[in-house]
Amino acid sequence: MFFDLERDNKQEYCEISFPGKILENKTEIDGPGINNLLIGCSFDGYKNVGMPITSEYFNTTLKFIGGNKATLNFHGELVADHGVSYEARTVGPVEFEYSL
Repeated sequence: MFFDLERDNKQEYCEISFPGKILENKTEIDGPGINNLLIGCSFDGYKNVGMPITSEYFNTTLKFIGGNKATLNFHGELVADHGVSYEARTVGPVEFEYSL
């Protein structure tokens, strides 16, 4: 899943993926989500900002709302390879549709 971000008149993005069979098994997340979510963002020219090895995911909520639809709510500190960190959060739950 890709999110386009607009910040300081810059176009940036985040890619969020769910490893394993999280979506297939409709496994809900309510907690840090560090083992159930992979985030890679592009901020200020840095790529793969937010990988779980260096970042801290404070709270993640993934809920399934029927069919192939779900909502994701996220808050965490995403760290770049060069040590620069960004606090990131969704503005409320983001609804999305997925296919397997």
